[in-house]
Order: sequence, then C-alpha cells, then structure tokens
Amino acid sequence: MGLFKPNYEKEGPGVEKDAPPKTGFALFFDILSLQFWQLIKLNLLFVVCCIPVVTIGPAYAGMTYALLRFVRREPDADVWYDFRRGFRENWKAGLGCGIAMAAIFGVLGTMMVQCMLRGMTILAAVPLALTLIAGVSAVYLFPMLVSVDLPVRATVNNAFLLGMISVKRSLPVFALALVLVLAEALFFPLTVPIVLFIGAVLPCFITTFVAWGGIRQHILKEIV
Repeated sequence: MGLFKPNYEKEGPGVEKDAPPKTGFALFFDILSLQFWQLIKLNLLFVVCCIPVVTIGPAYAGMTYALLRFVRREPDADVWYDFRRGFRENWKAGLGCGIAMAAIFGVLGTMMVQCMLRGMTILAAVPLALTLIAGVSAVYLFPMLVSVDLPVRATVNNAFLLGMISVKRSLPVFALALVLVLAEALFFPLTVPIVLFIGAVLPCFITTFVAWGGIRQHILKEIV
C-alpha cells in the first residue's frame, strides 16, 4: 500500500452501495489521494518533455489530457499512454497556444512592473485587468483544447466566454495557480524538489478539475 492510498483490505463500514457520487472538494481530494503517485510520474514526464523549452505547450496539452482522464474517473487512464496521446494529437495547437499565452502574460507582466516602478499605479490597473481576463480564459483553454473537437479559434473564443461566465470560479482558481507558480519561482532553487515532483501538475490539476465542470455544463451540452 502506498502513501495517501486507502487500504481497502482494512475492516470497516466500507462504501455504501447506494452512496451518491462524490463531487466538489470531496471528489478533488479523493482523486488527489488515489492518484498521488501517478501525478508525480506525470509531473516528471512533463518536466523532461519541457527541456527543449519550445515543447512546453504540447507537453502541457499532454499533461492536461492525462489529468482530464483522472478527473472524469476513467478506469483505463494511464499516465504514459495518455500523456503521449495528448502531446501527439495536440502538438500543433498546443505549441501555438503555449507561445501565445507566454507572450501575453510576459508582455502584460512587464507592463505592470514598469508602471509600478515609475509610480504610475493607476495605469498599472490596465495590464492587471487584461492579465486577469487572460488568466480566467487560460483556465479553460487547454482542457477545452484536448477534450472538445473544435477549431483553435473557436476553442479560444469559448475559453474566453466560459472564463467570463464562470468568473466566480475561474478567477480564484487562476489566482491560486498563479500564487503556486510564483512561489516556486521566487524561492528557487529551494523549490527544486517541488518543481520536479508536483510543481506543474498540481496547479494544472486544480485548474483542470474546475474547468471540466464548466466545459461539461456549458460547452458539451451545446455541441450535443
């Protein structure tokens, strides 16, 4: 038996036959505990595939696809196979979206820093607002990219609309993921073990878990 994995052989009341399926935080932590070691493997695989740097977008698509299979509780989910499939089938769109998102956040972040350094606090609100809009859209972009068969432009538009519609969920989730990533960067190299084992997969799992609920509710119903 591994760490964070329940012991099903232990005597106890067990799970009731007619027990309702878990949702929300209960489902999130249930997946996190059951798939903990698989998430570590997935993070290591992502880090290795990001070494050329230019492959970060396709690697993120592969990681998102694998995480979606965990979120959807698909019994045949397999980290190695799912990551390769997500990478291979979405490499072109993942590459383009990855470069675009890096450029957008890089430019907006630089603008905010420059405004703050020059004492132009009011002007800094403009790139901040644009960053938040891009952030709530990014929450849904890659999960939708790997799960919905739509042209890239339609995927980007739907990610933006879904981010706005579900801003009460997408904004806190984006903020949490951003804080985790910034903390890893600010305290580097002390955070090297975290970066290697859960640094990418944990923020991605958080955003993917929330994004799938919105995609299933608003996008898949429209397509069907």
